[in-house]
Amino acid sequence: MRKRRSDGLGVGRKAKRPRRHLYVVMDDGEGYAVRKFDLSSHRDTSDDEAEQLLEQRTAGVVEQRLPRALISLDSPTGEYFAAIGTKIMVTHDSWPDRAVPVFDVRTRRLSLGPPPRACRNPRYPTYLPLGDKLVSVDAGSTELLDPPPPKGSDVEWSWHKLPRRPFSCIAVASYAAHPDGRTVFFSVETRDDSASTFALDTESEVWRRLGEWRLPFFQQAHFDPELDAWVGLAGSRDTFGYLCSSDVPPLCADTSNQPPAWKLGKEKLFCQDPAEENCGATLAYMGRTKAGNRVGFDEEYKDIEVEDEEDRPRRHLLRLTSFSLKYDKHGDLQTSTYRQVRCYKLPHVEGTPLPNDVQAFWM
Repeated sequence: MRKRRSDGLGVGRKAKRPRRHLYVVMDDGEGYAVRKFDLSSHRDTSDDEAEQLLEQRTAGVVEQRLPRALISLDSPTGEYFAAIGTKIMVTHDSWPDRAVPVFDVRTRRLSLGPPPRACRNPRYPTYLPLGDKLVSVDAGSTELLDPPPPKGSDVEWSWHKLPRRPFSCIAVASYAAHPDGRTVFFSVETRDDSASTFALDTESEVWRRLGEWRLPFFQQAHFDPELDAWVGLAGSRDTFGYLCSSDVPPLCADTSNQPPAWKLGKEKLFCQDPAEENCGATLAYMGRTKAGNRVGFDEEYKDIEVEDEEDRPRRHLLRLTSFSLKYDKHGDLQTSTYRQVRCYKLPHVEGTPLPNDVQAFWM
């Protein structure tokens, strides 16, 4: 079969998929700035080089300048930022006519979008991507947002109400989207250390309690098809700084009451230096490339105290680490030989940084 030739205008060529980047939202003292990071421009570092970089970062040797802000948006905290498709939205409604600001990272345009029902008074919100949709669980409501309709469409872009969650939002410990593209899992843990996990089928709109157990993650976990498992930051105090993976629980009613098998990673990725105070961390899934690398991204917000100069104020650093994961021959979870480590000095902001104040989106 003859190949279709191009007519010089690109006709006949396969459309090139836009390259994704990392977008980080953080407080810069004058609002929450959205910054774009091109991780592909950095060369990989071996484990030995990575350890040297980690040792040098407090001395300022590898600190880099932050990319310029694309836009700055108002919000009480960083937890009110969510992403759908190529858009970053602020779900805390301080705008008139019940609308929220929506920034498209591709077109660089700011527009107004639909607010969740709990937008006027959001409390303990959790936003979870589900395919090309977005699930919102808040104290006031549970909702689903479809992708925005095509330009010129008569269809209104709005949230769809789902059944109210059967647990307290303040007790949410971890959550993940099932690879079936319609089910989300939420694990809750109370002050007396009792735990439960619930699943919501967004198509049948039914909540189901799976059992008295919780997923082993800290906040959001991501499904890695190569590992056939969820991957996330370990969720207990003793394992903070490690990654872990978990089997995806079956949705059959007669088997889902048992907790899934899970594994703790072999390496500690952060919180290694006692002179540094970790102010927050998150994990973003970057997908699989043809080479099979760059499956994960660890973003760590650091508050570092300089010990040799007592009068010098603390420095805030943002550490970006990209890596790939695999199971070794013994079935243990480990990172690949090569990884990327970059460190950026953050602007000084009054007060102690909040754990959820920095958000990262791969889009």
